[in-house]
Amino acid sequence: MNSTDPVATVIDANLAVALDALLTEQSVTRAAARMHTSPAAMSRTLGRLRRILQDPLLVRAGQTMVPTPRALALREEA
Repeated sequence: MNSTDPVATVIDANLAVALDALLTEQSVTRAAARMHTSPAAMSRTLGRLRRILQDPLLVRAGQTMVPTPRALALREEA
């Protein structure tokens, strides 16, 4: 995300790092472990990201979570 991107103005560095962990791990539990936080805290962070970006970002598919097209686009912009 570049500095002219309106999304960049509402997502701080911690949220951006959490989003990257969630997209990489495709699991709240594994992303939480990667970020050295609890799964509950990571779940709240995902909820906050979903509200800010107005997109589910990750959707459950069996035992894993699959990124939405918007989530993939955000990752490519980063």
